[in-house]
Amino acid sequence: MNSSTKSLSVLINQIDYTLAPPGPLDNSPLSRVPIIRIYGASSAGQKACVHIHQVYPYFFIEYTAKLTPDNGTYCSLSGHTRLTLFQLVHRYITKLSLSLNHAIALSLKRNPSKSQYIRAIILVKGVHFYGFHSSYTPFLKIHLVDPALMSRAVTLMQSGTIMRTKFRVFESHLSYLLQFMCDFGLYGCGWINLGEVWERSPECQDSSVAPPFMTSAYCRQSRMPLEVDVVSHQILNRHQLQARNMHNKLTIPAPPFPSEPVVLSVRELWEDERRRRMNKGLSPTPTLQIDFSKTTRGRGGDWVAEARWWEELRKKIEEERDNEPLVSEDHDNWDTWVMTTFESVEALWEPQFRFWKPGKTDVNVLEGSTVEAENPFDTWTSTPEDAEVDVDETTLSSQDIDQILSRNEGEWAEDACEDGDFDDCQGDEDPQVDGEVAPHEGRGDR
Repeated sequence: MNSSTKSLSVLINQIDYTLAPPGPLDNSPLSRVPIIRIYGASSAGQKACVHIHQVYPYFFIEYTAKLTPDNGTYCSLSGHTRLTLFQLVHRYITKLSLSLNHAIALSLKRNPSKSQYIRAIILVKGVHFYGFHSSYTPFLKIHLVDPALMSRAVTLMQSGTIMRTKFRVFESHLSYLLQFMCDFGLYGCGWINLGEVWERSPECQDSSVAPPFMTSAYCRQSRMPLEVDVVSHQILNRHQLQARNMHNKLTIPAPPFPSEPVVLSVRELWEDERRRRMNKGLSPTPTLQIDFSKTTRGRGGDWVAEARWWEELRKKIEEERDNEPLVSEDHDNWDTWVMTTFESVEALWEPQFRFWKPGKTDVNVLEGSTVEAENPFDTWTSTPEDAEVDVDETTLSSQDIDQILSRNEGEWAEDACEDGDFDDCQGDEDPQVDGEVAPHEGRGDR
């Protein structure tokens, strides 16, 4: 049951993570999964420790393969051609997943067949931060199992040893805990609001009083009076976030800026200031001074080179019209089937907890009727029989790549120490036992 009613709030005074064997709330076949822990005062009047499940570190790469068949003809999402499109993206993602997992294992001197470092790779859509872009671009969101392997995975993706390609990597500069707090609208010393929670074996409980929370199947690990488990889709702060769909299409004039701050921590400061002014009998929002400089200035003269540059722009537009697009408009609007980078936080949740639904119905499947079309980009559960690993093992085994990995991981560790991730500074680069990821902890104050 997806509860939207707050049952518990906890103040984020301390946050860290650990790797542990999966349990009933993790929904994962992996041998180890990351679990985030938050410590602080709670609305129940007790100090609490919250274990948060189903949150994985990630980074993005641009999907450079075409969303069209190899013969160059654009395929439709209806009828028998849907399987062709499905196989096209599926094969690329499977090959990338196997190759990256293989490369990470070899770089750690592990057996690739007994190690699993990739949680999932999913197709998403987004807009490049730099440059002018009038539509969505396909990206791949790569979820890792161990946050400590983020720098290693990114270095391998950029080195050209995987699929003979030097990938461009995005959002790898954010630490695991910072990614989590940004995705769910959380900030240090703020409140995390939870829906359904499961309490770990309360130490002192009156048998005559019904317990306030459901009983968790996990064992207690802290000395906090209250210790609970929660799945990430029960974090209600996420519902306060709204996507700003203002960069995926050209709109003239541009949409107005929102009247409220888009950063939740700043919004709370504004609310505090409004309450303070109201308590003093003042207007909640002070009057802003008007800038008269805009109205006093004249129109100004024309730019001497304006005509020449308009002609250059027209030629550029004509040249780009002849270029073959990565994604064709005849492709039945591929982006309606794919999550945005903002919505992809829900990608690994169970289907009944996802809020995102494909906004499209296929009216061509049965003439005269409208049925819900199958999403060709949905999660895949099988691996193609001809899936192969494409890794340059010669380059991967050279001293140069080892030096690059050591240097980058050293820089990553220094950045983690500066950010307060003290447990990442202990020198255990990649603890592992017999091919399985061993517990690793990282802690940081936010």
